[in-house]
Amino acid sequence: TREYTPGHRFREDDETTQYWIRGKQILYRHHPLRNAHIPSFRFYLGSFAKDHKNCYCAGSRFNGGNGQTFRALNFCYATDGGFVWTMGGKINDADAESFAVCD
Repeated sequence: TREYTPGHRFREDDETTQYWIRGKQILYRHHPLRNAHIPSFRFYLGSFAKDHKNCYCAGSRFNGGNGQTFRALNFCYATDGGFVWTMGGKINDADAESFAVCD
């Protein structure tokens, strides 16, 4: 899945602007992300995002996620190599090494 770099403008009907920069903050739509690292911040269509330390979904940080290895698998699932994540959080019993999206 393609990674996007946040721009400096939000447009309601454009998914490529759902994460954006205002001043010294990253926002998800109109909600600021606390302590997000702007230079390393990247996002995926479908709400997942990452920076050099953390992983995010719809503006909320995933506890325990590794931002350096995090990647979206599709709109609903992502992995950081150690865990599998869905939009609702970590899937506790999923094996990150063998997990495959079937869509």
